[in-house]
Amino acid sequence: MNRTAPNSAAETGRASDRHSAFTLIELLVVIFILGILVTLVVSISGYILDKSNRDQTLANQKVILAAIGAYHDITDAYPPDTDDALDPLVPGTLTLVERTGWVLLRYLKGADPPISSAALARRIQDATGKSLLNLPTDAFGGESVDGFRDAYGQYMEYSSTGGLGGRPAIISAGPDGDFNTTDDIRSDGR
Repeated sequence: MNRTAPNSAAETGRASDRHSAFTLIELLVVIFILGILVTLVVSISGYILDKSNRDQTLANQKVILAAIGAYHDITDAYPPDTDDALDPLVPGTLTLVERTGWVLLRYLKGADPPISSAALARRIQDATGKSLLNLPTDAFGGESVDGFRDAYGQYMEYSSTGGLGGRPAIISAGPDGDFNTTDDIRSDGR
């Protein structure tokens, strides 16, 4: 007699018990696949966040350059990156990078000094203020220092002649926070 079907309820229960649980190998495969998926999600989200920060930094640099262009249209000169007349006003704890942004912001705001004529200062404020209003609030300095920050929260450097063709450039240190490395974000694309 050939048996093809179980003849008792006990045999049916034992057969289904053997196939209702995962084996150790099946669990390890599932854990391995989940690990791969988590790794992919983390690396892709890191890339997306960095791209977003780079794009925001470039957008901020464009706005600042538009304000510098408006300043140039009025004065026929670019704001300097250093100014001896401002030395008494510069907070003593500024780094060189913070100082260049601080000086630039003073010029773009038409602050006295460096702008000695009230009428000229008002024209500069009107022209550059329209551009600077397009910056997010976190792009301006910190608690005690005025300047321009990138999307990584670091101060950006301003160079009045350091860009292509001797034009102004705004430089971000990028995600590593160190200038003059391969991940710097420059307004002139260098």
